Amino acid sequence: YPTIWCWQQAESAICDFALILAGFGGKFVDEDMNPVFNDANGVEALTWMVDTMKKGLSNPASIVSDEMEVLNTFNQGAAAFAINWLFMNDVANDPAESQVAGHCKMALMPAGSGKGIGSATVDGSMAYGVSAFSENKDAAWDYLQYFCGKGVQKRYSARQLPTRKSLLADPELIAAQPVTVPMFKEQYPYVVARPVVPYYAEFSKILQVALQDALTGKKSPKKALDDAAKEIKGIH
Repeated sequence: YPTIWCWQQAESAICDFALILAGFGGKFVDEDMNPVFNDANGVEALTWMVDTMKKGLSNPASIVSDEMEVLNTFNQGAAAFAINWLFMNDVANDPAESQVAGHCKMALMPAGSGKGIGSATVDGSMAYGVSAFSENKDAAWDYLQYFCGKGVQKRYSARQLPTRKSLLADPELIAAQPVTVPMFKEQYPYVVARPVVPYYAEFSKILQVALQDALTGKKSPKKALDDAAKEIKGIH
């Protein structure tokens, strides 16, 4: 099969759906946090996912695969394309770990044809914050300023990406990561986030089930998304 995805009933499926949804011009919620992933763009995105399964373009094992299963399938030479987080590039090109080492490259994520979007991918970043109940807010802020400063970010970015955009043009960092840094800089303008809603855990769980229902043929893409949107509105 050409492609392996992380479509098991888990958060990984939400991540993959996020980039596909954006690639078809859709979004999870509107400005009032109401679910809108079941509009025409969302249905088109999920229909595309289902069609790739039916047409043999996506490995059927995608619906039970997480990031590590995707990595292993790709490293065995059983997939031409894999969608995964940044860590995969190093592992896939490590001869001790991969049968296809030296033959793997990263590329921009494609988007739906005729949408004029160009590319779309999902952000998996995590962030620090200072609790409103902290007794040491100033010290916490000083720590964050230090940890997110250019010096520390550069020091710990030998195998990771920095949080500061200016460092993506740093010659030393590019020399240390000649593949990932330029690729990330090219992909970053097309990054989308998963929905920022206070009921995200419930949102994700409901949508995971909907995606699985459509991918396994239990429901049509439209019904699966409509049912999920209705259920989410009930908790919003």
